[in-house]
Amino acid sequence: MLRFETGEFVTEYAATIPTEDIAEVFAEWVKNDESPQGDTILERKLRFFDDYAEVVEIRAEARAALGLE
Repeated sequence: MLRFETGEFVTEYAATIPTEDIAEVFAEWVKNDESPQGDTILERKLRFFDDYAEVVEIRAEARAALGLE
C-alpha cells in the first residue's frame, strides 16, 4: 500500500482506501479556488473533475452554499 508521505494523497485518510482517496480529492477540489497546473500525481487527481461539466456545476453550487464564491 502507498503511504501518505509519497505526496500522492491529499490527506493521510485518503491513502487508506481508493474510494476515500476519490472523496478526499473531490472535497479539496471543491474547496480550492483554482486547479493546480503541475504534473504530479496529486495535481492530476485534483484536475480530474475539471473535465466533467456536470461535476463542475456541482462544484459551483457547493462552493456557493459554503460561501466560497
